[in-house]
Amino acid sequence: MKFNNINKIFILGAISLSLFSCMDDDQDYPTTEKPTAIISPTDVTATEGDTITFSITMDKPAALDSKFKLEFVQGEAGENLDFSVDAEEYGEFDSGVAGYQITVPALETTASFDVVLSQDIFNDTEDAQLRFRPLLKMISNVENGDQLINITINDSPNVSIHGNDLTSGDLGVQLAWQGVKSFPNLVTDEDTGEVTQELNEDVDLCELDYDLIIVTPNGTQDQQAATGDCPETAGILASGSDGVYEVYADYYDNGGYVDVSAPVIIPVELTLSKIGGESETFTYDERFDISDATSASGEGSLVLLATITKNGNSYTFTKADMNE
Repeated sequence: MKFNNINKIFILGAISLSLFSCMDDDQDYPTTEKPTAIISPTDVTATEGDTITFSITMDKPAALDSKFKLEFVQGEAGENLDFSVDAEEYGEFDSGVAGYQITVPALETTASFDVVLSQDIFNDTEDAQLRFRPLLKMISNVENGDQLINITINDSPNVSIHGNDLTSGDLGVQLAWQGVKSFPNLVTDEDTGEVTQELNEDVDLCELDYDLIIVTPNGTQDQQAATGDCPETAGILASGSDGVYEVYADYYDNGGYVDVSAPVIIPVELTLSKIGGESETFTYDERFDISDATSASGEGSLVLLATITKNGNSYTFTKADMNE
């Protein structure tokens, strides 16, 4: 019985050896390695208003969609203000910091997306560093684990604002109120009538709506920005009338936050920037509150922020006294 078992083992071993010896040494064997993606370009210099197209190339296709994340790392260029990404937004609580989801479809090896550089009235060169990496439960890898993308954004000699082109010597005017805050709200129970205070989750201040009004030397308001944008931007042409221009903020809408139970100061900034020249920024940290009356309610009023004295393409800026 033992002799027969030894013979069986010997015969099985010989069959296995003959099977492996018949396999081609050059044959591609199945592999469990994930596809690897590379993004390009990784160093870019462009001008405000340009569109940069990035390409993703994988060394082999994946059976499922390969999902990657593009996230802002650092730089003077602020996300959403100085550039936007033509891709699905990906929240910070989904996987680290907020960013954008980029997908290479299943069985494909290439994909592309655009980064659009915004125009602004500021006279400077900015930079942004982005990180390209795999998402959680990744189907594919990125070369070296992740890749850094460096973008240098040069100032544009021409700025288009609501269809109007500002060139050297013209003046750009920007009203900004960006930021994130928590609002303490009063909440009334519908059944008991009891009033309690609750703290909202962080609220993007751009949900509020301010309009920018410029009154010309002849007293008209034909230069204004009431587009719903955040920030709002307008301009004064060097070819326009000389004299004193008045710049106002109009708190148009409170975004529905009407039952705020404590003061919430809105950090408002006014930037005056000559295209190709000097600029100045005024801050109004204590003047604007979430509970201020709004124009949408019919009870709001204009708040004078500054005056601009224009003489040709020369401008003098004076901040208004908020105590008056």
